[in-house]
Amino acid sequence: MTTAPDQMWGTDATATFTEAEGNVTVFAAIDHCTAECVGIHAVKKAARFEALEPIRQGAREYFGAFSAAVADGLKLRHDHGSAYMSGHFQSEVKFLGVEPSPAFVRQPEGNGYIERFFRTL
Repeated sequence: MTTAPDQMWGTDATATFTEAEGNVTVFAAIDHCTAECVGIHAVKKAARFEALEPIRQGAREYFGAFSAAVADGLKLRHDHGSAYMSGHFQSEVKFLGVEPSPAFVRQPEGNGYIERFFRTL
C-alpha cells in the first residue's frame, strides 16, 4: 500500500462480452493509494498500443500532460503479459518517467488492486 496518490499505479487487462461488439478487452489503470481508476480503454483487438491508453489518460489527467518525464517517480505495477513486456510499452512508460514494477510471474495477487477493480467493474 502506498501512502500518497500517484506513487504507484497498477494496470492490467480483462475480457468481457457486449451485445453490440461481442468479446472485447478492457485495459485499465488504478492508483494503489486511492483505488481510483486513472484510465480505462475497451477494444476489440488487444495490443501493446492499446495497453498504453489508460496510462496516457492518467498522465494527462493527473500530471497535466503527456510529455517526457512528466510522471517522474511514479511506479507502474503490471503483469508479464506480452503487451506489458513489449519494448514499445516499456519504452513509452519510461519516456513518461514511470518506473516499471512487474508483479511476480503467475502471481496475480501481486497486482491485486487492479484485480479487485476488475471484480467490481
